Amino acid sequence: MITTPDSVTLKKYCSMFGITTLDQLVEMNSDWIWESAVSSVEGVEPHTKEWEEQVDSISEELWSKVNKAFNASLEATFKYLSMLGVDPSLGEDDTIHFSSPNWEEAGQAILESINGYGLFYYDDLEDLISCGPYDGAKGAVISHLHWHKIRGEVYGDRGIQEVFDQCLENRFRYL
Repeated sequence: MITTPDSVTLKKYCSMFGITTLDQLVEMNSDWIWESAVSSVEGVEPHTKEWEEQVDSISEELWSKVNKAFNASLEATFKYLSMLGVDPSLGEDDTIHFSSPNWEEAGQAILESINGYGLFYYDDLEDLISCGPYDGAKGAVISHLHWHKIRGEVYGDRGIQEVFDQCLENRFRYL
C-alpha cells in the first residue's frame, strides 16, 4: 500500500506544474531591480550614504512587489486546482498542503486529465486507486496531481502554467 503525504514543498509544487519559482524570479530580475533602483535616484551624489539608502529603499519596494506578484500568481494556481476539487494552501514553512471537500470528485477530475492525455487509461477511480495500490482516493489524487499540468493542452483551455504566467505577467506590468 502506498501512503501519500498530503503536502509538498513549494519548490516541488512549482516543479510539478512547470511554474516559475520565487528563486527563479529573483535570479531573472535582480539586474533589472538594481538598474531600476539606481536610475530612480535623482539629484543625489552617487555612491554616498544617502544614495545607497535611496537605492536600497527602492530595491526593497520593488522586491516586495515581485514577492506579491509571485504570491498572487501562486494563489491563481490554487484557485485553478480548487475548481478541480483540490484545495491547496501555503503554510508558513513554504509547504503546500492539499485538502478536498470530496476526494472522489477530485479523483474524477484527475481521471479526466489522465485519460484525456491518452498515455494511460483508467476505467474508474477504483482502477486508479488499485494501480498503486493507494490508501484511498486522497492518496491516488495527490499522487497524480501532476497530470493537471497538461489539462489545458488536452481540453483546449487555460492550463495551470498559463494561469500562473498570465497572472504574473499582469502583475509585472504594474511594478
